[in-house]
Amino acid sequence: MPGLSPVIASSTSEARRFAEELSELTNPDVGRQRLSGRFGGYDFSHLPLDTPLTPDDFPDPRTVEAARSRTAVILELVRREQPTLRQLLARLAGARGITPQPVRVAHAVRRGSVRHAGEEGVAPLWSW
Repeated sequence: MPGLSPVIASSTSEARRFAEELSELTNPDVGRQRLSGRFGGYDFSHLPLDTPLTPDDFPDPRTVEAARSRTAVILELVRREQPTLRQLLARLAGARGITPQPVRVAHAVRRGSVRHAGEEGVAPLWSW
């Protein structure tokens, strides 16, 4: 089931600022450990935090016995955006991209619930 970790504020710009402040609090060592777990124990300790990543920095997702779909999503993000390891770790630990006012969060949750309703283990928890 998709996760949701919204940052709510009085405006979208304020929420984005709060989200950036939260991202700065992430611990890179913890992030590396979690990323390693996602990639079946692969050791990311040799990668510098502030150098852009490439797909070559990661094991082939077909060789990873952990959640392959998630590893493929991470690799696609690296291909598309070429973040640094620090940026990637902050993004993976962050707020899933939703940073607006409460009413906009409610609408996003509603859309996601409707989109996934009927899938195994997913049911709307409310009705509007």
